[in-house]
Amino acid sequence: MRSFFCPLNSYYFCRLLILAVVAILAAPAGGETISRARYLMGTACEIEAYGNNKPSVDSAIDQAFDEIGRLEDIMSLFIETSEVSRLERESPGVSVVCSPELFEVLEIAEQVRRETDGAFDVTLGKAKFELDPTHRTIVVRSHIKSSPSPLVGEGRVRGLRVDLGGIGKGYALDRVGKVLLEGGVKGARLNFGGQVLVVGQPPPPSRGWKVAVASPDGKSAATEVWLKSSSLSTSSNFSRPHVLNPVTGRPVGWKGSVSVVAPTATLADAYSTALLVMGKVKGGEWVASRKGLQVFFQEEQDHISIRREKK
Repeated sequence: MRSFFCPLNSYYFCRLLILAVVAILAAPAGGETISRARYLMGTACEIEAYGNNKPSVDSAIDQAFDEIGRLEDIMSLFIETSEVSRLERESPGVSVVCSPELFEVLEIAEQVRRETDGAFDVTLGKAKFELDPTHRTIVVRSHIKSSPSPLVGEGRVRGLRVDLGGIGKGYALDRVGKVLLEGGVKGARLNFGGQVLVVGQPPPPSRGWKVAVASPDGKSAATEVWLKSSSLSTSSNFSRPHVLNPVTGRPVGWKGSVSVVAPTATLADAYSTALLVMGKVKGGEWVASRKGLQVFFQEEQDHISIRREKK
């Protein structure tokens, strides 16, 4: 079976999704509402959509699931024929023409890397890339011989190794949201491995979708948020040190979880990962200088949710 994420024995560069599971507290009403789920990118994707025409809503959901499968074939590190896997086999200096989707997600990843001073980085190792927007190409800048590491294997030669596990599902959610709306859906709520995205109009008379942020143990709600045309993503390392600091190459030292509400699922996904790497203190300072985000830090020792936001 295809998997967007890494195998269990390489868990430390994957995000622990179980602590990101949210409780859905308000059910849509009005129009035809359809709820369906499918296993994609190594996790469950649930879509709840409503509209005036049931066949149209059903068809839009089918197209949405197909779109996720198509994106997985482009972005998965563990599908040998994917575009991301192909980058690893390219020689340094070669310009690789890529799909608009891969180019876009790498552009956003680079934007977040710069914004966070490297706390978010989709590259594994020292090989980097440059983007040429004019020709929509990716240029691999170096090959390196890896040091002994459980990530790449001792003495193995690597090209550009890209892991989109901290941004790929968010990007897929944004793409799927557009597919649903273009397919005639009035509004939809998506839960993809614990990350939630809502698009379109919430069912009347609601002002949005009420969603609970899970506590660190996943057994209760730490706080609640109202989502409207936005996404909630959580990154956590409570169970085990699976998230690496891209700067040091070591597991993140701060024990906690970070939940981010952002206008797009792509940014919510990437920011929650970056802020987990930064930790509560540095991450809190970074959030204070940003607009349009809601961020919730939860620490291991007291399980108290700390909320910081600037609108």
